[in-house]
Amino acid sequence: MVEARAEQVLSFDPRHYRPVAEGRKRATTRIDEPVELGPIWLVFEFDEPRQLAATIDEIVTKRWDDLSDDDAREEGLASADGLRDLLLEYYPTAIGDSDVEFIRFSLTPVTER
Repeated sequence: MVEARAEQVLSFDPRHYRPVAEGRKRATTRIDEPVELGPIWLVFEFDEPRQLAATIDEIVTKRWDDLSDDDAREEGLASADGLRDLLLEYYPTAIGDSDVEFIRFSLTPVTER
């Protein structure tokens, strides 16, 4: 018997909807939010949530201190310091040796439900 895999979901602050939908934000950095390669719904927490269909293309585990300016640009930001500042809003206890998951995604053709 084949087991059905539960749909994957990643939640986002609504301010990230436009950058993701326009392709300016192609990655997200998370701590302790396990996901797998493959299909996923990106859920933006508006009063009435919006969802975009995507595919997780790559997951890279790295140290907080190793986040780079290139990583930040994939998140739609200018610098690694700016990325770390933003992440501290969500993960206030993150420190230099914290492991993070840098998750690259691409939108799929059926983009909204």
